[in-house]
Amino acid sequence: MTTSLDLEVPDEKQTLDLAKEYYRFQIEHDGYDSSSDIGDRRDFQRFREYFEEHGDFMIYETVNHRIREVSGKELQSVSREYRNKDWIVYDQEGLSRFIEVFEETRQTFRAEGKLDESTEYIIQQCINILRFAKQRGYGVMYSQ
Repeated sequence: MTTSLDLEVPDEKQTLDLAKEYYRFQIEHDGYDSSSDIGDRRDFQRFREYFEEHGDFMIYETVNHRIREVSGKELQSVSREYRNKDWIVYDQEGLSRFIEVFEETRQTFRAEGKLDESTEYIIQQCINILRFAKQRGYGVMYSQ
C-alpha cells in the first residue's frame, strides 16, 4: 500500500515550468546541496519523462510506512477534516495542520533516537510539498 501527498494544480497551470519551480523549491528547502542543477535531479527527470510521454502532471511525495506508523491516524484526521468533495485539501489551516503533523512526527522520531537520514529526508519532502501548495494556493490530496 502506497501512501502519498499529491500536489493538486489547476489544469491550465500544469506545465513543465511549474514542475521546475516545484523541484527548485525542493532543492532550496531540503537541507542538502542547493547548488545542484534541477536537470540533474532524478525525481525531476522522472517527472519530465512521464509528463512528456503521457501528458500527466504528477508531483507527489511518498509517505513511508515508518511515518504512517507514527502519524497515520493524525494525517487521516486532518484529511477528513479539511478535504473538499474531491478529497483535496486547499484550506490554508488544513495545509498548516498537515505541516504540524509532519514536524511533530520528526520530533517523535528524534526523541526516540530513531530519526535516520532517509526518514528525515522524506519528512522534509512532505513538508515542502505542503509549503509549496500553501504558498501558491494549490491543494494536496492525502491518498492511501
